[in-house]
Formats: sequence, structure tokens, C-alpha cells
Amino acid sequence: MRHNLSMDATGPTPPKSSDAGFPSLAELADRLATRPSPPVGAAERSAAVLICLHQDELLLVRRRTDPRDKWSGQIGLPGGRYEVDDETLLATALRETHEELGFELAGFGRMLGPLGTYFARLRQPDDLAIGVFIAELVERPPLVLSDEIAAAHWIALAALQTTYASVPEKVEPVDAYTPISREGQLVIWGITYGILERMRSLE
Repeated sequence: MRHNLSMDATGPTPPKSSDAGFPSLAELADRLATRPSPPVGAAERSAAVLICLHQDELLLVRRRTDPRDKWSGQIGLPGGRYEVDDETLLATALRETHEELGFELAGFGRMLGPLGTYFARLRQPDDLAIGVFIAELVERPPLVLSDEIAAAHWIALAALQTTYASVPEKVEPVDAYTPISREGQLVIWGITYGILERMRSLE
């Protein structure tokens, strides 16, 4: 199924019910078991991200400010661009997570499975296909942040409730989560918000 999460989607949708929780780790493992792995080449450019879950928490990163990076300074998931040496998009997600955060998934947990492919706008609509994978960590790994990452945060899934937020990139308020971290309030919107809402509604 194709889910268009273009950064240029107009207007926020109504807030979701605060009672809508995320699936448990056991439910995710069951629902992801038979899902196909996202392919390389579904759009002009390919990338991959890894949703890292530990008990009832999610690992998020804040990217360093860089004028060359469209998503500079935003809160997101570990991951990045597909490279020709990557055999699959899963390999991309694992490599980028290791490069950005300094740990290998195999040493701290297991892969639950692929969530799917998400299409976003890099230069034009749907020109970026993002493979999304979900992993369970049995413990919090020690993090060694790369130069691309300014901070990392473990955020309770229960704190991810939809509201509206103002962001510099948009004229109107957007759907977002606004949990509190040690850095203060985070604003999680756009592609990351859309991916996490898809995980919330996974059947």
C-alpha cells in the first residue's frame, strides 16, 4: 500500500483520540512477520529508517543544523540514504543506525520486521522512497553520536499524542507530537510523525 507522506501536504487533520495507543511489541512482531521488505528503487531516491523500541519507549534523534540538509535540526528516526554497497534497504537502516548512534542491533535486540515504504518529497512529490523497519531492543545501548546527530532521546510512546504545532517551514500549524525531553519540548512532525502514526494504526 502506498502512503504519501509528502512534506507539502496541506492542512492538519483533526487530532487523534488520546486513547489510541501503539501496538505492543508482541502485537508488532505478529503483524510484521509476513510483511514484504521495502524494495530499492521504488522512487528516484531511496532511504531507510529504523524505529528502535525498548519496552514502552522510542529512540529519536535531533539532527545537527546544516544548511545543506533539508531536514536539518528536526527530530527524526535514525537512518539515511541508500548507498550502492547496501544489499537491501534493511542494510541501509542498520548501517545508518550504527554510523549515527554507534551500536549494532544484533548486540542489543532483534528485528521485528518491515513497516513498509513511505513516499516523501525531496525536490518534487514522491521522489523519495523510505523503507521503514521496526526493531526491539532488550536494553538501552550506549550511544555514540556521530557529527550528524546533535542529541538522542528516549521518549515514552504514551507521550506521543497528536496536537497542532507551529514550525518555521509551514505557514499553518501542522499535526505533531510535542513530548517533553531533557532538552525541553520536542516537535515531531512531517515524515516522522506520519511514519509513527502508521505504526500506531498497524493491523
